[in-house]
Amino acid sequence: MKKRGSFQPRVLIIALLLIAELLIISGFVALIIYVPFSNQYVWVPSLIIFLFDLILAVFIANSKVEASFKISWLVVVVSMPLMGGIFYFLFANKITTKKMREQRINVVDEFMLNTRPDSKKEISALKKENVDAGSIAEYIYLNAYNGVYQNTNVEYYKIGDLSKEPMINELKKAKKFIFIEYFIMQSGDFFDAIFDVLKQKAEEGVDVRMIYDDFGCSSKMSSFFYVEVRKAGIQCHPFNYIRPFLDFRQNNRDHRKIIVIDGVVGFTGGINLADEYINKGSKFGLWKDNCVMLKGEGVNGLTNIFLSNWGLVSKDRKETNTLETANNYSYLFNKELDLRQNKISSGFVVPFGEEPFDGEETARNVFLQMICRANKYIYISTPYLILDEELISALSIAAKSGIDVRIITPGTPDKKIIYQCTRSYYSVLFLNGVRIYEYTPGFNHEKIMVVDGIMAETGTVNFDFRSLYLHYENGIFFYGGQEIKDMDEDLKHMLSESHEVDYRSYLHAPLHRRIWWSILRILAPLF
Repeated sequence: MKKRGSFQPRVLIIALLLIAELLIISGFVALIIYVPFSNQYVWVPSLIIFLFDLILAVFIANSKVEASFKISWLVVVVSMPLMGGIFYFLFANKITTKKMREQRINVVDEFMLNTRPDSKKEISALKKENVDAGSIAEYIYLNAYNGVYQNTNVEYYKIGDLSKEPMINELKKAKKFIFIEYFIMQSGDFFDAIFDVLKQKAEEGVDVRMIYDDFGCSSKMSSFFYVEVRKAGIQCHPFNYIRPFLDFRQNNRDHRKIIVIDGVVGFTGGINLADEYINKGSKFGLWKDNCVMLKGEGVNGLTNIFLSNWGLVSKDRKETNTLETANNYSYLFNKELDLRQNKISSGFVVPFGEEPFDGEETARNVFLQMICRANKYIYISTPYLILDEELISALSIAAKSGIDVRIITPGTPDKKIIYQCTRSYYSVLFLNGVRIYEYTPGFNHEKIMVVDGIMAETGTVNFDFRSLYLHYENGIFFYGGQEIKDMDEDLKHMLSESHEVDYRSYLHAPLHRRIWWSILRILAPLF
């Protein structure tokens, strides 16, 4: 594959065009309001703008979104008359129209609901082992429309470097199909090695499909990357293709990371397909991230999550979103390709997808349930810590109840303002007994939670508003397998390498810093 530079100029062009369009729209609206009135009645357009902002503020206050999200937008609307309102309509992305529901929500939910396996037996078995874990699995089954699986081997890779070779080896074994969906892809040793295998498999007649987030790749790949991929015989679609002056709805991104091979092998986790995720050329020291490989029935959950988004981006939506299509790519239909040699895991695997607009904050609710069911400890790793009030309350109540609550954040930032947003949440957590550690060897990009050493969740979901409310994400809830011990040991080792933050440095920080953090806390849901 032809090598590309690490930066594509189109991201600057897009940013400039978006700013220009925002100014043009605001100016045009202002002219419409002000021009009809003479100086004698200049108060009239001001009153119109005031009423517009007042009505919009009432609408936002009564909208069915999280309270912190409302407060952030209310501050923007009030502090930026007219401009703030226009900004809200263009970027808030929480208005669900009938057309949006038909195009987005219904396509995904109907597909997932119609293709999930009957998991009542598995849920019953899990509840006999652990009622709390069974209830979480049942919640996912009933509300995220994904199955609960046994008979799945899980290999946990505690750093991205370890996942490259298994990924390539498994891709080379593909006989029927390969599905790939990632937020970031960037030419380099990692992606190019994978792409070479994909091209070869496509030549062999394997059905290869790729989805990449166009915003996530805007500084990594050219605007027409998908054209190059299609020339290699691979079906490829960019998610939310960026079209300045035509489509402003770029706030909902495809942050998923999924590879499915023949329906019997799957990969997911925090890593993207770029070199820094396997510690080649990282600018932030050690890039700490994870990946999991599934083999067996649980892969079916990842397959359905991919196909649900394929139904959004592909033109053959009616053909794609059918039970027959899902069955053809299911584990049961392709299980003869499973090469595990009868190695069976005793644990439970529950994949789930997160999508905006549907009114069900699946990932957030899974986190809340795990926190509320802890008896001994809760260990969390996240690159970004921008929490809603419910998560703050749940973590605080757990810590006040004698549960050991520890959160690992980066010691080295990749985005300085987000790093400060993360730190702005420290003091409220410190006051309630939560312990916070900063990972010192480099940048911590790992997203994982382990509770009491018996249940865990990992995937693509950060503990921030974007992941919990705005992006398409995926995660896996685990119970009972060896992988939970591996995740638990990984987090404990990270804690030993991290610096525990002294709560006094935050509770008694200088006034100007506390004011800055307070401002960031208000605006954090918008970042």
